[in-house]
Amino acid sequence: MIISETVKSGVVVRTRGNSAWVKISCGDDHCNSCRIASLCSTPAYTPTLRARIESGLEVKSGDKVMLMGRVKGWLKGWLLLAGLPCLAILVGLVLGSMFGMKDGAVGIISLGLVMIYYVLLWRFRSKIDRNVEWIIESLRTD
Repeated sequence: MIISETVKSGVVVRTRGNSAWVKISCGDDHCNSCRIASLCSTPAYTPTLRARIESGLEVKSGDKVMLMGRVKGWLKGWLLLAGLPCLAILVGLVLGSMFGMKDGAVGIISLGLVMIYYVLLWRFRSKIDRNVEWIIESLRTD
């Protein structure tokens, strides 16, 4: 299921098979509303994205194209963001109550488990991909 889509324009840098590397333009007036604004660290930065070429399009280097970025895997994202931390709190509450601890200690254990979870999530952040698929939809005519 697709949860979000972003449209960008850019210039094809190179192609190989059904993939193309497209340099998109950042730093224009629309950057504040862009869903991928985190890719652009400075206004002069122009990231190059790998995109899949839609079937039937003839794309070559230098072509101006329109890209569609589709964010997939939203359920996995919500699970990592909210589901597993809630599970960690629940595990802390159950463990604390099983051992007959006071409410304050149970809360500290639950909070500690959530903190450990987020530290591990931060530590392995490179293994968790962003699930953005870029597709060249059409050639730009302007």
